[in-house]
Amino acid sequence: MASTSLLNTLFVGHHRLHFSSLDSTNNYLKDFVGKQHPQEGLVIIADYQTSGRGQIGNSWKANPAQNLLMSVFLKPRSLATSHSFFFNMSVCLAVADALNEFHSGFQVKWPNDILFDSKKVCGILIENTLSGSYILNSVVGIGINVNQQEFSVEASKATSLRNILGRVQDLRFVENKVLTMLEKRYLQLSRDRHALLQDYFSLLYGYKQEVKAVVDGQSVVALIEDVWADGTLKAEIRGESRLFQFKEISFIL
Repeated sequence: MASTSLLNTLFVGHHRLHFSSLDSTNNYLKDFVGKQHPQEGLVIIADYQTSGRGQIGNSWKANPAQNLLMSVFLKPRSLATSHSFFFNMSVCLAVADALNEFHSGFQVKWPNDILFDSKKVCGILIENTLSGSYILNSVVGIGINVNQQEFSVEASKATSLRNILGRVQDLRFVENKVLTMLEKRYLQLSRDRHALLQDYFSLLYGYKQEVKAVVDGQSVVALIEDVWADGTLKAEIRGESRLFQFKEISFIL
């Protein structure tokens, strides 16, 4: 188990398993949960992922031992699936909160990315197990570009904490900061969803602002008006309010 120095949480991150390489921290944790029934707050960390995944099947590539690649086991069991996006909001806000302590200006891009200066710094993949109309448990995958300086052509709109701050960052320090904020926002989820929503809108890329997007294969200008509890995005396009699910609209960075 890894050290918990500098970690200020009640349960998140108190138990951590660290690997030099995994196919995917989410895959490992899902398999572990099915066999071992771990306590809430378990964290799986890998220096490298051979098959890292992003939202809805996108790949996630990161150089070995330069970035934060982890998955966290949580149980938001009081949350109905119809309100599941509040959980996504809490996770995205936690990462943005942590990164904004290093440098202001980090934003959330719907549904699950963190940006700085319109460049991607973090991808988040949340995989829920359901029981009826409620979430039974969740595996929260977080991949943050920390010390990687160069990115592939496909990821040319990416950056890292090192590029932003101009110096190498301690991975464990970043990890503990994120886990601390994750628990804080997770606890807020059951206490004050209205405040959570307002904080989300304050950091949401394109909220009440015109940004470039692609809809039905065409470039458009979109202005985000709302995000619903189930994740539906409401945006104004060409003077008309429209509703979008995941992958029905993509924002051009």
